[in-house]
Formats: sequence, C-alpha cells, structure tokens
Amino acid sequence: MTGMSSWYGLFDGIDDSKLASYFLISLAAYISFIFGTERGEKSQCKSPKPSKKRILNFGLMNGYLLVAVVFFLAAGFAISGEFFKGYTNIDNPEDLYSRNIFSAVMVFSISLWILYSSMRHQKLKKSEATFAVFRNKFLVLCLLEAILSISMGSRYIVLSSAFMVATYCTVYFKKWRPLVMGIFLAGLLGFALTVGAFRWGFSVTQSMGDVVFSGLQETLNGALSLTYFLKEYSFGILRWPAFLISDYIYLVPRILLPMKDALILSPEDRGFHIENPVGGVNSFFSFMINFGALGSMLFLFCFSYGLGFLKSRRDSILARTTYSMISGWVLISFFRNAFEISLTKDIFEMSIVIPAIVLASIYMFSFHVRGSQSHVANSHLLPPGGLVPPTPNTSTESTAGTK
Repeated sequence: MTGMSSWYGLFDGIDDSKLASYFLISLAAYISFIFGTERGEKSQCKSPKPSKKRILNFGLMNGYLLVAVVFFLAAGFAISGEFFKGYTNIDNPEDLYSRNIFSAVMVFSISLWILYSSMRHQKLKKSEATFAVFRNKFLVLCLLEAILSISMGSRYIVLSSAFMVATYCTVYFKKWRPLVMGIFLAGLLGFALTVGAFRWGFSVTQSMGDVVFSGLQETLNGALSLTYFLKEYSFGILRWPAFLISDYIYLVPRILLPMKDALILSPEDRGFHIENPVGGVNSFFSFMINFGALGSMLFLFCFSYGLGFLKSRRDSILARTTYSMISGWVLISFFRNAFEISLTKDIFEMSIVIPAIVLASIYMFSFHVRGSQSHVANSHLLPPGGLVPPTPNTSTESTAGTK
C-alpha cells in the first residue's frame, strides 16, 4: 500500500530499546487497569436496596424524548446535504467538523436510551430482565440517528452503543456464552469493514484487500500520532495533567465564557507535535503528555477502580447506566480519540453528568407528582374543576427539600 510509506517511515525510525519500553509500559498499564477493576468490584460499599417509596414516573421521560427529537431535527437539517454520501464529499479532515453537533445529539440520545432502559429494568424482577428492556421508544430515535450516521460513513458511535448494550446484558442479565460473543464480535467486524468500504464508494474498494485496508485504515492513521511520539519524544515518569484539566473548559457554555478557546492548552504550544494528518490521536500519546509512564499506571488503576465500584452497585439505575456507557467508550473512543473527546465529552459529560442530571430531575418531579396525587386522594372536599388549592406550611411542603 503506497499510502503506508509514511507510516513505515516513522515506525522504522523508532529505536528498538524504546519500542521495548513502550511494550513494557503498555503491559504494566494493562495490569494496573485489571488490578484496579478487581479491587473496585470487591469494594464493601454496596448500593442500598431500592426503596418502594422511590417510584419513578416513566412518563416524565417523554419530555426528554421531545428535547432529543428537537435537537435531532435541528442538527439533521443543518447537515442534510451530507447524508448518504459517506466521505465522498470530504476533501480534508476539517470538513468533518460540521458533523460534530449531530454526533453530540446522537450521543445524548444514546445516553437517554440506556438510562431509560435501566429504569425499566428497575421495575422488573431480576428473573424477568431481558434484552427486551432496550426495545422502547428511545430505541426508535437512536436507530434513525444511527442510519443517518452510517450513511455519512461514521461508525464509532454505533459500534460503541452496541458494546454498551452487550456490557449491560452480560453483566446485569446473563453472561454470554463464547459462541454468542463470537457471533456478536464477528457481526460487528463485518459491519465495520462494510462501512469502511462504503465511505469512499464500493467502486474504490473492489478487492477484499481494499475492503480490509479501508476497515483498518482509521486505526492505522490514528497510530501515526503514536509512532511519531515514540520516535521523537521521551515518556516521562510523572507529569501534571494540565492538558486534560484544560479540556474540561470545553464543557463551559460559550455564552458564559466567550474566551474559553484561549484558556485551553494545546500540546503543540508545549512542544508536543501531533502527527495526525487525518485526525485521531492514539491514547498512549495522550497518557504520556498528561501523566507520564508511572502516572498513567496510577490513573488507570483509579479509573478502573471506579468502574469496578460502579459495577458492584447492581441495584442502582445510575450505576448500571454509567458503567455500561463508559465500558462502551473505553473500547473505541478511549483508544483513538483525544482526551477532550473521550474522557471529557463521551465519558464525563455524556456518561456521568447527563444521566445523573436527568435521573435526578425524574426523581424530583416524580416526588412532586406523588405528593400532589397523595394530597388529592386525602382531600375530602375538592373545589369546582377538581383543582387542589395551595396549602402553605403543610408537612409535605416543609419536608420536600430534605428528601
């Protein structure tokens, strides 16, 4: 492949001892991740048993579904000319930025879908919980968004959502047999290769070698940032994650912080060139410039410890949602995207903050609805029209803010 010449040029320039150090650091980081997971799952702090009083009003989720639909229509209309064209109208990586808002809306919808499915799961007995909890009204919106996303040649969000569902089912329903897992992974691999071939048009990828190369090209291109780093820079032992911390400024609305772009630190400004002509940043590069070799091991231990802790809280709606979503992102986004996308947006914002805010609001409004219904049921006299007059200083009102 002529397009691989630059890749091989970088790889062949890496010193053998440095390549060996890279493998050892990667192995140690993986062991840290596994050890943290084991310790987190054995944590003594288990989730409390769900209380019968904390009944959720599922109907309140319709409001969030409406919000997601409005966002979807607005974002879809803005890029309607790019649907069903793959990458054929893309001349450079910057042309893909116009799709970022649609991708963000799609991730938001997936977050609502996994959360709503976990809420439905909570309503069922454990023996009755099956894959059917995911067949709900949010799935319809997510499928429509997935079809349009695939038509633009995008696949990582769709693949990540599939891994989220697989994680949820195998952890909280029933562990899959090896045969089922093999069929699932083979199907995803076939999907990834097909979308990769579709991106530039099937006429360009006529041979099986072209199809495979198109499917793997994104991973190879993402590895350019890794090979360049290994060739040009040192690992470092411990580094302060200044770049990662500054990435969280992205979460502040621009209306509140108009100059936020000037506050975000760039690796280029600190002497770290990112070799990624077609986008994508290998996670090893991000780990080394933020934490260093030893710092990355410590971070991965803490990160996986948190995942293990979430996994142990099997009776928590939020923990099930967050654990499944983060696990799905770890397999793809965490590996090939810069931390500003993987850790900041996909994992922190969309997998933790958004589900927590939505669920908290559902609990809050469900409490007020139950309180109103209970008040109506206990009222002996109702005014005309069935309206309940406001009753100041009641016990329900005085304790509403403490529950």
